[in-house]
Amino acid sequence: MTTTGPNRHQVVVTFEPNAVGDNVAPDRTTLLADINQRLLATWSQTRVESGHMGYSSWILVTTVVASQADLEVIRLGFKAASPPGTKFYLCLPQSKSYLKVIDIPFFKTLPYASVNTEGVTEHHPATYIVEGDVRAAFARSPLAPHLNLVDKPRIVRTSRASDMCTAWFKIWDSQQGTSARYLIGRTIMVNGVGVRIW
Repeated sequence: MTTTGPNRHQVVVTFEPNAVGDNVAPDRTTLLADINQRLLATWSQTRVESGHMGYSSWILVTTVVASQADLEVIRLGFKAASPPGTKFYLCLPQSKSYLKVIDIPFFKTLPYASVNTEGVTEHHPATYIVEGDVRAAFARSPLAPHLNLVDKPRIVRTSRASDMCTAWFKIWDSQQGTSARYLIGRTIMVNGVGVRIW
């Protein structure tokens, strides 16, 4: 499902889960000033008014709708301020698409008991999949450029007794739902299993 979103006077900069977007620059004001200087140098009419952090994304508020050339300038500004090897994606938000990944194994490890060297039985609890695991799987996937997450994926166990779960998530998309149409029916590896996006 795709819904219309916020006005396009914004740029969303989404970082991979292991990148800490809040630490991209020591001073946000300095980063935004650098981006504005870069935009000015290219004779662009676009300026970044402000920026704030939301989950693993920066939301930049701009004076006008950023062009592809403006996005490239902003990308270079973030690249210069980021630690080497940091991966991130830029997009213009307009709409959101709501998707899900089904039949993900809920348990990462099952509970088990072991006997240590002193003969004492140690009990190890089960570990469960969390939203960070899903985000990391999205970032590793070749589909990552189409998976610009709006916020954290939501993990819902299929039933109380089930060992499967569903991950619900929202992505930034065009009003026509271009990214959603591209993603629906494709598979992605989550928790060691190939699962389908719906």
